[in-house]
Amino acid sequence: MLLKLLKKASNMISIEYLLNDPLTPDLKSSISVPISANNPNFFVKGWNGNKVSEIQKQAAQVYACMHVVTNMIKNFHGTSFKWSSVESLNVIPRAGNGINAFYDRASLQFFYGINPINKRLAFTCDSLNVVAHEYGHAFLDSIRPDLWNTAALEIFSFHEAFGDIISMLSTLCN
Repeated sequence: MLLKLLKKASNMISIEYLLNDPLTPDLKSSISVPISANNPNFFVKGWNGNKVSEIQKQAAQVYACMHVVTNMIKNFHGTSFKWSSVESLNVIPRAGNGINAFYDRASLQFFYGINPINKRLAFTCDSLNVVAHEYGHAFLDSIRPDLWNTAALEIFSFHEAFGDIISMLSTLCN
């Protein structure tokens, strides 16, 4: 998911991003990202709100994705919600080396590393689908925190499926 910061007004950020794969550049969407006090709080490390550099571009697209998914969930869920364990979720676009991403109740962390297939550097935060999937874990935890520590394969599978569904819905809704 590549981002191009189009403009920033006092209360809106407009972005253009690739919806799926850099190899399909025509699958673009332009969205306005509202800055609203009614959203659950999150802080994206590296995003300062206006400048765009390599790390800031990634932080900006994660920020935008978080708002897109938040708005989508609020439309379906019907109400605001809060994170289960923290007031503000810490979102780290470059948490460390390795092709992985995860939610740990206090943060969403996205990693990077060399893709073993094409030998190129890959960032998991560059995928709208990965960001939305991890957000799905955080949202499910916010509405059903009792599922977090349940040691059952069915619950683990449900958590993964829920993240996948949030990811698919966020792509279909934009």
